[in-house]
Amino acid sequence: KCGTQAIKGLGSIVIKDDEYKEIKEFTDELVKDAKSDKDKYDRIFGWIANNIQYKQQGYVDNNPYPVFKDRWAICQGYANLLTVMLHSQDIAAVNTNGLMNPIGGHAWNYVYLDQWYVSDPTNKRDFLMNDFNKYTDLVPLFLDMNLFEDDNFAYNYSEGHLNLCQVKKSEKQLTV
Repeated sequence: KCGTQAIKGLGSIVIKDDEYKEIKEFTDELVKDAKSDKDKYDRIFGWIANNIQYKQQGYVDNNPYPVFKDRWAICQGYANLLTVMLHSQDIAAVNTNGLMNPIGGHAWNYVYLDQWYVSDPTNKRDFLMNDFNKYTDLVPLFLDMNLFEDDNFAYNYSEGHLNLCQVKKSEKQLTV
């Protein structure tokens, strides 16, 4: 499946307008005197890391608004809320699903400020993407965005592979 949003979009996250507005108003207040996008990111990341509790058992709604209101989530909820809060400040964030070795399935974000960051609010850690050796336990399998599009094709990263996910136009015969 191809992504439908640009990098500054919400990807597959679904949120009602009034819920988004409430989160945005809260986030605006949280970062009101921030000096840079990095400062905004640090405040948002810190708030999520320090105010959302990991739900060890039972059902939890990982949509961003219930996570924001109830303060409970598993990793997907942390990632979803971070994406929405950053989006409200026009900061690019991409939800990522994959593996955290040796534990198993995990969700985290890639965030673009002046450079890319690997952001794992569930575990209260973030790294410059260039510091590869600091996050070797994270193995991305799915990015919630298209990596590249041109006039003819769209490409994504899913199931651990770069994929041609959409043919926009081509000749009668297409060889990939």
